[in-house]
Amino acid sequence: MKQAAPLQLKVYVTPHCFNCDYAMEIAETVRRRYPHVAVQVIDLSDPQEPRPEIVFATPTYLLNGCVWSLGNPSQQQIEKTFGRVAEHSS
Repeated sequence: MKQAAPLQLKVYVTPHCFNCDYAMEIAETVRRRYPHVAVQVIDLSDPQEPRPEIVFATPTYLLNGCVWSLGNPSQQQIEKTFGRVAEHSS
């Protein structure tokens, strides 16, 4: 049986971003509900953190290096993406 590729979700935030507190809540929810997803929250105000060229606003969610959501995703989008993967990886 073929193993599903690991998923990496990077959530880019900044301190002055109005919706970034909620983005951190979403990241924690994904981390808790979908343990097969590696979640990383990246604060772009940290000068040590490189900013990918495709990240031009916050919050931005990259899934395996591709923009998955610009702004916070809906609960339906989260379930459609990660719930479907969870079903196939079982």
